[in-house]
Amino acid sequence: MSYETEVYNFLCEVEKKYHAYYEEFIKQLDKAETQAEFEKIYDGITKRFEFYVQEFAKNGVIKLPCKIGDEVYCIRTYNGKKQQPQKGKVVEMYFADDMRLVIHVKRLGRGFWGDRVFATEEEALENIMKEGGENA
Repeated sequence: MSYETEVYNFLCEVEKKYHAYYEEFIKQLDKAETQAEFEKIYDGITKRFEFYVQEFAKNGVIKLPCKIGDEVYCIRTYNGKKQQPQKGKVVEMYFADDMRLVIHVKRLGRGFWGDRVFATEEEALENIMKEGGENA
């Protein structure tokens, strides 16, 4: 099978999954109360979809940001405020209905990659400062 055929087949599979999640996306978009919220949700969905397509086209596979057993930094929250990131090991990974990568960090919890779970402490601290937390 040629590379072009593999890419085409992959894109067909992605399109099927994309359509399978279509109703979920519509539900999320319906929850948006303002135009800004709508655009944020829509942009997030399309960016994730584009990322997976580009990763496959570039590498022939979708490269995940980490693997089971890797050490990552997880941000926990207390009373609605993000706390100092803690280092932990990845014990489980899966894609949520909206195609965001969920990482389960041993004894620290689970969260979306780039939201609560990060590769480096610096990235996690940057996220806390951006959104306001114990260090803000």
